[in-house]
Amino acid sequence: LMWSCPVAAGMSILSWSIIDCLVGAKWQDAALPVSIIALAVPIRAMGQILESIISASGNPQMVFRINLLFSIVLLPLLWIGISRWEITGAVVATLVCVLVTFPYTLHLAIQNLLMTKEDAWQLFIPVAVSGTIMAMTLYAIRIAFLSEPSWLLLSAAIPAGGLVFAAMLWFTDGLFGSIHRSTMATALAYIPFFQERK
Repeated sequence: LMWSCPVAAGMSILSWSIIDCLVGAKWQDAALPVSIIALAVPIRAMGQILESIISASGNPQMVFRINLLFSIVLLPLLWIGISRWEITGAVVATLVCVLVTFPYTLHLAIQNLLMTKEDAWQLFIPVAVSGTIMAMTLYAIRIAFLSEPSWLLLSAAIPAGGLVFAAMLWFTDGLFGSIHRSTMATALAYIPFFQERK
């Protein structure tokens, strides 16, 4: 999760330049779907962390309910999206489904693991804040290099985004007191703590 947020932000904002550099301008139609689906990556990663915690703490039936909701929401949205907008509709449907199911996943984690809202914020705020500021930096660079070749834009945006994200992660880590809690191993380490609080 620590790296999925900046990578997703970079893919979403720089998708046109990335595709232009990798496969050429004739594939530019694929840039919009890539940009949209990249937004779902960090949200889905957060949901999977919470699902792993819920399952490992002895509540696999709740994970089944989450996945069932995901399927129920996704299938009709996919049918509508693909029939009207093809691949772009499919990725929009996936993003909407992720946005709909994540609050439910977070609700189950808070409700059934005796996890407070403050615990949840401490897990995700450092990465979310850092990723957002990094995304704003990339967007500013994209505007500044709008008339420049794609390779030059990427050469400036990738290292600048990485440095800004690392600096902001360090700052928010000290501010919110959450150190590398976005990795799966650390998330699972919280399970005994939650069980003791029960």
